[in-house]
Amino acid sequence: MKKILAIIIALTMVISIVPSFSLMASAADAVSYIDCYWDSTNKTHVSRTEQVEEYTVLTEENIQTLTDGWYVLKSSLTADNRIEVNGNVHIVLSEYMILNANEGIHVPEGTKLHIYAQSAIEDTMGQLFAGYIEKSAAIGGNYNGNFGTIVINGGKITARGHYNASGIGGSYKSNGESITINGGIIDAESMGYAAAIGGGGSGNLEALTINGGKIRAFCYVNGTGIGACDGRADVTINGGTIDASAERGAGISSEIININGGEINASTTQSGGEGISGKVTVTGGKVVANGSLSYVGIEGELIVLGGTVEACIHGNVTIKDGTVTATGETKAAIGGDNITIEGGTVIATSTLDCAAIGGNADYNGGNITISGGNVTAKC
Repeated sequence: MKKILAIIIALTMVISIVPSFSLMASAADAVSYIDCYWDSTNKTHVSRTEQVEEYTVLTEENIQTLTDGWYVLKSSLTADNRIEVNGNVHIVLSEYMILNANEGIHVPEGTKLHIYAQSAIEDTMGQLFAGYIEKSAAIGGNYNGNFGTIVINGGKITARGHYNASGIGGSYKSNGESITINGGIIDAESMGYAAAIGGGGSGNLEALTINGGKIRAFCYVNGTGIGACDGRADVTINGGTIDASAERGAGISSEIININGGEINASTTQSGGEGISGKVTVTGGKVVANGSLSYVGIEGELIVLGGTVEACIHGNVTIKDGTVTATGETKAAIGGDNITIEGGTVIATSTLDCAAIGGNADYNGGNITISGGNVTAKC
């Protein structure tokens, strides 16, 4: 009996000095991830593999509230309640793993969410599915509440926003700090009256920047694919392959839209919308914009300094370089109050009693100045 008691006491002493189990990894368990960013000096997209040594493994117990630090999804996981970001949070989606956030991810004002993948291959990269709660963004703001900073560096991201709310971005009357997409495969939707990526209904966003990735952004009713709906979101596109559209609304809409690269297809799928609406400056990349019925491809102000633009255009137009191919059916191919062509290659073709450059049957046209470039106009 004494012998047994001695063994029990010894085991108790051993257990008391063994450290408690922790989900915090050590340097020996370092995890790799792909970091992406835009090099503004060299105007190029940079992608490189990094490692994180100190991180927390995501589990059912810790997924609901994420505080400052790094988190790694090592096994597929489902969060039935809305995930709360509270601090500067980095999530690494391990290869083949899926995080189901059925009620989405709330990124309140003053917080930051960074998402990374370990692979750039669609079949192996980690995945995130984000749903919504009523009138809230899938990833971003809650109803009538401002949101913080969202940075997506990789992964296969599916985001489904509610009415007046974005897939990625804001909710109704919520203002946001910034959204940056550096890479990944993104499929974002809004049910209506918001941007699929950008501002929620009547909400503003300080900056929306796309540097890379393959992106689909779609709004079902009276909204926009990328930008803002009844608000403002300064949009900058430096790269990526982008398909932005809406059933009744513009594919891309904002007061300020700067396109420096990438391949952009912006359209509306039903009646009542332009391909792109706002003050648009194109310095590079390829832009294809199509409106529906009597709506044009690009409406507002267009400045072309480089790149390629294919659209029916209406507004104040300045072309200094690049290639512009404009085709009009019910409107002039290039029309508006002030049209200035100083350089580049311009091919404008119109039908149905419309000028190639100028006015149409119900619009007399404005001032036209052509001082340079290679211009072809056909009716």
